[in-house]
Amino acid sequence: MPMMPILPAKEVRNVRAFLVSRLFMDKDMAAKKDMEGFLGAFFFGICAATSAAVA
Repeated sequence: MPMMPILPAKEVRNVRAFLVSRLFMDKDMAAKKDMEGFLGAFFFGICAATSAAVA
């Protein structure tokens, strides 16, 4: 059994449907925007960690 908060099956289905809709139906706009934000945060985190390690 996966380690995750215990949710009613209905809630799990809602979350899964939401994620699927985000991945596939909004692919052209929302996914690109989310990916840009994710990559920006990712690279910012790398830069911050690197500068902290160097300092």
